[in-house]
Amino acid sequence: FEARPRASRLSELAGLSGFLKIGPVVIFNYTRGVPIDRYAAAAEEVARAYRDVRSVFLKLGTTGELRLPQLVLVYGDGDTEAEVKENGLRFRLDVSRVYYNPRLSGERARVAGLSRDGEVVLDMFSGVAPFSIAIASRARAHVLSIDINPYASYYAAVNVEENRRRLVGDVEVLRVDARRLPETVDGSFDRIIMNNPTASVEFLDVACALASGGASLH
Repeated sequence: FEARPRASRLSELAGLSGFLKIGPVVIFNYTRGVPIDRYAAAAEEVARAYRDVRSVFLKLGTTGELRLPQLVLVYGDGDTEAEVKENGLRFRLDVSRVYYNPRLSGERARVAGLSRDGEVVLDMFSGVAPFSIAIASRARAHVLSIDINPYASYYAAVNVEENRRRLVGDVEVLRVDARRLPETVDGSFDRIIMNNPTASVEFLDVACALASGGASLH
């Protein structure tokens, strides 16, 4: 076989600080002042190091309340769909239409390990439902997975079906604005996930209104 050394740091590849690999898709965060040709060179190096890579994108930022990424193709066929494996589970997604961070896999496993049978859980900004499904795979809990992004809700439903045989709890997917939750859902929740990197604090009043006594907020 051919030995292929894999660089542990992107700085060893092209002098850049890092990248995100989501299945066969790689995403660089744009740094002001770094020329595009350096990202193109880094993309080729990453594709050589990871033979499964199909597309490499440069992320300029995110836009709108759906947090959709602004992506520029720098290498490959431009396919934005991916399937990833995480903690024994499979997730399908489109990186151009939903938010997903594989670096949170350890946190998802940690929160799932804290969940207990019989809990009622609210995943307020669920995305493609990795927190929801991780919890339902570990505990006989009822999880309400909600997001305002229609693409996220679609992939969440797909992922629930994809992992159905691995679930001991159940996941219900609902597309709704988190602000509307108090008038949309009945009852209270024992555990609430608030994985919104830019606006979680703005929804603390909603979470507290829906929390049961002694609830855990993440």
